Amino acid sequence: AIELTVLAVALLFVGNMVLPWLPAILVLVALQAAFTYGLALMLSVLTVYFRDLEHLVGLALQVWFYSAPIIVPLSLVKDQIGDVGWLWDVYNLNPLTRFVEAYRDLFYSLRFPSLVESGYLVLVSALTLVVGYAIFRRFEGRLAEEL
Repeated sequence: AIELTVLAVALLFVGNMVLPWLPAILVLVALQAAFTYGLALMLSVLTVYFRDLEHLVGLALQVWFYSAPIIVPLSLVKDQIGDVGWLWDVYNLNPLTRFVEAYRDLFYSLRFPSLVESGYLVLVSALTLVVGYAIFRRFEGRLAEEL
């Protein structure tokens, strides 16, 4: 939240009127928090039973970070993938890619993400949260014993 505030102030300073888009940005932050919380609930249960998983999670998160178009625009990724249509479809299933593009739309392009993109983010966030919560509730009673 602090970094997004700094970004909004910097964008205002250079003339990008991001203030009307702040409610939509807050909704996107809430969706991302729900997605992250669901993942955290799932991984917390797994790391209790598989202790070495904590080392792999850090590595997997780093690979996941570099697999998303955070620095490079999505159009350059599409140019690199080329004619391999299925690879582009798989790449677009990455929720991090969709979150990054939604933030770009709201902060830089000053437009709402498409309805399909927004629906995908809501669906993935809700599904991840529900599955994570269900897994955690199922194993919650045994976690203290395993630790």
